[in-house]
Amino acid sequence: MDTWLDAVRNLRNYCAHHSMLVGMTSSVVIPDNKDNADVLPNNTNLYSRLYALKKILPQEDVDMLAKELDKLIVKTKLNIYKMNIFPENWKDLYGKILSL
Repeated sequence: MDTWLDAVRNLRNYCAHHSMLVGMTSSVVIPDNKDNADVLPNNTNLYSRLYALKKILPQEDVDMLAKELDKLIVKTKLNIYKMNIFPENWKDLYGKILSL
């Protein structure tokens, strides 16, 4: 859990002080032993922060986060998949992350 909290804290700091979310590698997220290894393909990217958030947020917030991210991704002109910001199957992976 320490790595999840550290990842979320770093995400907050990047947003508040650097306005940069892509390319951050300041902390490593260690997966929960209960999860399949494939739900966290990279442990230092932005998606790994989603993993950490899903582990510590209440279910209602977890669901809202996924919906809001999906809306943002659809509206952006950037191809987040070609830029390796999120894995192409992030919604499927996100859905497979087990609750605590």
